[in-house]
Amino acid sequence: MNEASHALKEPLEDVFRKCAFLDLEIRPSAGKFSAAWTLCTSVRCGNNSGVCVVLMATPELATTIADNYLGIPEGSRVGQRIDVISELANVLAGQAFEIVRGGIRPESISLPALLSSREALDAWEQSGRGCKFTICTETETVGGLLVVVKDEWSAL
Repeated sequence: MNEASHALKEPLEDVFRKCAFLDLEIRPSAGKFSAAWTLCTSVRCGNNSGVCVVLMATPELATTIADNYLGIPEGSRVGQRIDVISELANVLAGQAFEIVRGGIRPESISLPALLSSREALDAWEQSGRGCKFTICTETETVGGLLVVVKDEWSAL
């Protein structure tokens, strides 16, 4: 695990615990993008020293996060899932920026942008130096998380 991945791992896991009420593990990954990650959103923080976060989730993870966040046992609608995952990506991006930039808060955060699976796959494959993580339950991989520092995101 590289230094940046190590620094990001636990604080980003805390975001999932606090915002999604889920105990998920974020594992550094050199693996491939999964076609099961169908809800993908990206958020950019900062101007000159920015960070880009791409959050990728399976439909099941998106549903569980939305249901937990909204406090309903089940039945969140697709639009609600998109909104909640986008907001979670926003929080993850802000947290990642603060960690990467030594506690400095971002001066700007972009609106979350939905990505097609193809766009997310391209970002995953082109970000060789970015911090790639898989999002895992005890039994399965349910998503991916990519954190890229601005110098590295020219192709994203």
